[in-house]
Amino acid sequence: MNEIKLDVAQVEQKLLFLNETIANLHIDIQEPPVGQSLMNFSEKINEINQNMKQIFQTYQQLAEQHVKSTKLVVESLEEAEKNSAKNFNI
Repeated sequence: MNEIKLDVAQVEQKLLFLNETIANLHIDIQEPPVGQSLMNFSEKINEINQNMKQIFQTYQQLAEQHVKSTKLVVESLEEAEKNSAKNFNI
């Protein structure tokens, strides 16, 4: 039977990098010029901008939840590995 080696430090490093990347995500949305004669166009752009902001925020939240879940799984695997080692007197 092959052993699964869990490199906790590497996983934690990658999760830290992912967290930093998530925190640094930003979106630049420019407002339409004042006095624009195409009101429908302006309204649609504003609606799209709001949708993009909401999608962006949802993505950030989901990515942060993913990082937290992954950390919990890694901790659980690490604990299981320790318990297995105790049971086999390693």
